[in-house]
Amino acid sequence: MENSIQKVFAIPELLELILLQLPFLDLVRAQMVSGSFYDVIESSTQLQQALFLRASPATSIPIPNPLLQPCVDFEIFTSGLSRMVVEKQRACMVR
Repeated sequence: MENSIQKVFAIPELLELILLQLPFLDLVRAQMVSGSFYDVIESSTQLQQALFLRASPATSIPIPNPLLQPCVDFEIFTSGLSRMVVEKQRACMVR
């Protein structure tokens, strides 16, 4: 069984497809698993986009960066600045 797993991870295209299924923070951590994981993530446009390290095509739907969500109300860009948004941002800055 271990030999089968090693064979799968040795094929960059298969490893990329597996890594694309990971949630954001797990994908960040996956870069530290091994040199081959790091190399696949560094060379993959899709994985770079999933990590918000490379821009997605302009035709794609905007996706907020999950690391910024606690401190930024993304509705500000569509509904205008409100008092609630300003208070939320101030609360995050105090932390």
